[in-house]
Amino acid sequence: MLISKLLHTNFFRMGLNQPSNLKSIKYYALLVVLLISGLIYSCKTLEYEQFNPETKLFNNVLVRLGFTIKNIDIDGIKNLSHIEILNIFAKYKGINIFNVDLNKVHTEISKNHWVKNVHLKRVIPNKIKVSIIENKPIGIWQNTSGNNILTREGVLISNYKTDVLKMGLPIIKAENINQNIFKVLKILKTNKQMADDIWSLSYINMRRLDLHFKQGLTVRMPSENFTKAWHLVKKLNQKYNILNLGLTEIDLRNSKQILGKINFDKTYFINRKNS
Repeated sequence: MLISKLLHTNFFRMGLNQPSNLKSIKYYALLVVLLISGLIYSCKTLEYEQFNPETKLFNNVLVRLGFTIKNIDIDGIKNLSHIEILNIFAKYKGINIFNVDLNKVHTEISKNHWVKNVHLKRVIPNKIKVSIIENKPIGIWQNTSGNNILTREGVLISNYKTDVLKMGLPIIKAENINQNIFKVLKILKTNKQMADDIWSLSYINMRRLDLHFKQGLTVRMPSENFTKAWHLVKKLNQKYNILNLGLTEIDLRNSKQILGKINFDKTYFINRKNS
């Protein structure tokens, strides 16, 4: 219908009566503008599946003119798969770029739990720019059901495709996760150097935490005044280098005393006794 109307305008009749105008660059430029305008108008009123033959013809013309997706620039992803995003655009192969439903693409990309925010931009004639902000992982929640990535935004991610243990995130061992863990992780980050040495955190009866360091030390934290206890751990390490003393445990559950255990080399004492 739209093409029929264009063919009966004075402009098209003049073009047909004067073949020399077909050689004019301006004529072709105006023709393309009219075709694009007609397609945009059609896109506002029809779904692609409902296009009539004439509308499909517009699509074919624009595709031949190069107005189709040839490049997809993806920016901002670290844990999300490129292929997963490209697969979302696969259904639009052979369709002109104006007919790509960016709202639907936005919805599909946003379903992935890694995605915090996504912005899509159509760059004429043949490019789509995808800018993504990911949820930031802060720990690995480990329970009897398996591992889940915990993000700063409180999102749990189970559909990851990487070895989470290689991400260097602290492992949180608990059957349930509550909002308290976010406060705890934030407090630990006040001493980032020591926090980075924590291998895992174990919730004991969902009341208090044991901190397990990569050096083999376990610090048993109290159920109250976590911030104060963590500052004490920092002070002890600064003064006595507790992470590298060979200690196996420091117990801070009683605020009036500090208990420690050390891993003695039994062979040394046996040899000394027999000498």
